[in-house]
Amino acid sequence: MRLAKEKGLLKGAKASRGGPEISHLLFTDDCVLFGEATARGATILKGILKEYENCLGQCVNLSKSTIFYSSNTIKEEKEEVSLLLRVRSSSNLEKYLGLPNVVGKRKKKAFQNLLDKVSAHVDGWSCRLLSQ
Repeated sequence: MRLAKEKGLLKGAKASRGGPEISHLLFTDDCVLFGEATARGATILKGILKEYENCLGQCVNLSKSTIFYSSNTIKEEKEEVSLLLRVRSSSNLEKYLGLPNVVGKRKKKAFQNLLDKVSAHVDGWSCRLLSQ
């Protein structure tokens, strides 16, 4: 992903106007890939995933994968990209890695719920794991 981005083959996503482009986020056994919703972008991404499979012997489980498009992606591009990658698309990203995806007015309430959950866990840890 990094090399394709450096060569100008892929475009990442920006979290802010002045911020860097993000092409991928890696977690323990999960990853999030960012790119353009075009046939060219999908073909390049498909090639990268194939190279990953060839090099490491691991393949992406497409039945567990989902594409989320930005709101300004046109329907025809969504359909073409989904067909090329053979991955289902969704417009409803409710949870990712157990955390709520918060949009609009629900943001503050969902964030507070998350803080409450974390606080409850920390309280439980301190009672069980810390001595006086």
